[in-house]
Amino acid sequence: MKSNNTHDKKYNYSKLVDTRKQESQYISFSIFIDEKIHDLRNNFFDGEARKFNRYTLSKTLGMEHSTLTKIINGSQGTRKRDVIIGICFALRLTESEANQALDLYPMAQLNPYNLRDLVIIHALRDGLSVEELNETLLDHKMPKLNLVRGDGKKEDRGFYYPYDSTAYEEENVDIVPYCIDEDSSALSLHERYHPERYDYESTMVIRNKEDPMVRYRLRLDSGERYTISMLTDDGERCLYSDDYFRKKYDNVCPCDDPDLLNEVTKLKEYTVRKARYVHSMCNDTRNYKVRFDAINDNGTLVIYGESFNFDSPELNEYYQIEVSINGCVFTVTNSSRFMERYLGEASWMKLYGTPLSQPTRTYTALGDVADERRKHFANLLDCARDLVSDLQNKKLFLFNAKAWLDIDDLMHLFKVEEQFDCYQPEDSPYDALPRKEEIIGLDGNPITVDDLWRAAELDIASIEELCSARERYGSLEKFLDIDALDGHSFSEKNV
Repeated sequence: MKSNNTHDKKYNYSKLVDTRKQESQYISFSIFIDEKIHDLRNNFFDGEARKFNRYTLSKTLGMEHSTLTKIINGSQGTRKRDVIIGICFALRLTESEANQALDLYPMAQLNPYNLRDLVIIHALRDGLSVEELNETLLDHKMPKLNLVRGDGKKEDRGFYYPYDSTAYEEENVDIVPYCIDEDSSALSLHERYHPERYDYESTMVIRNKEDPMVRYRLRLDSGERYTISMLTDDGERCLYSDDYFRKKYDNVCPCDDPDLLNEVTKLKEYTVRKARYVHSMCNDTRNYKVRFDAINDNGTLVIYGESFNFDSPELNEYYQIEVSINGCVFTVTNSSRFMERYLGEASWMKLYGTPLSQPTRTYTALGDVADERRKHFANLLDCARDLVSDLQNKKLFLFNAKAWLDIDDLMHLFKVEEQFDCYQPEDSPYDALPRKEEIIGLDGNPITVDDLWRAAELDIASIEELCSARERYGSLEKFLDIDALDGHSFSEKNV
């Protein structure tokens, strides 16, 4: 017979939604909007319903009343984020309230790293109307709010041209992000999700306004070094470049045409914007099914991961797990927190600089988790077990040492060149080969070169740490054992 304790509590969906309602105050987008309409009436129209309601809201946005009502009620969805943003402006919401509305719909929150969103954020702060916002966006050569149904326009996807050019106009801009060393990085958890491991292929084709037959292709190498080629019927001919090897071997000089250099500046700015967009995608686990990492935290293996509740996206819930030999912790938050843990707080703040919301609920036992959330945490536990298994079977590494280091780097990392009596053979002057097969560690046991490789893969970077791990766990491989992945009899606490 089951005991009458917290492990036996059963939660139904209604209770989960009610709890969420208490935590967020609003359970639906329509309730949120109706309350904001009521607030606007009281603050600006003496509470008279005839002066501001859903009908007048639709007139303000230039939309059909029936269409807007269906969007608000949820009977007819919209993929246009601009519609939700337009509603926020018409209701004179704050930046925080606008992000809350986008969360409830659900849509992506306003991103200060996106130039158009940045303008929208400051327009909210300045209290601009929908019409004034559109004028501001157009003044800065950005698309105005896309509110009309069926116009086929894409929102917030183009490149914006903030610089005037006296001689040239752009035909197209193409910026493609790609992973650096993707094959080896995929095996090394240190690089697996890092935003800076992306580089960009940036090209732009321009033509002369007065003579459209004069066309150029601009390319950027890693977003920095440029090459400018003239396009002809026979192909293209390189004219200018500030690349060192181009200048040295191809006798190509840097460009001194201010109009062409202006176009290079544009392409660099577009690349920076694309990088900001990629970084914002990396920051949200909603753009992934699930993410996991493993770290050596002062001699203890820690596994942590995060997933998003796609079953009920309107709840905007992210689920996190952290497990080590010290136990297992499950948390629920309303924003993605994985990258802060992955990068470290200092690096994360430098790259993103936005304070994160605190956990709304924390558990230390799977049995205490509400039914609707439990399966998500159970899935995270399975993923944690799979990750540990991959680490044990050398399918994944905390640091993929053999992909990034050679034998000389390995010896230098552990500062054991002299102990292993390393030498550099004439036929391989760049490899410090050891004459000894093993040395004796501080724990009195032999250390082989293979031990050094395995320690590096476990993010152990000194002989002292290696010996300490063997003394604590019995062997380097037992460093990867986490018993807490099999037992979860802990208690729940609310945060």
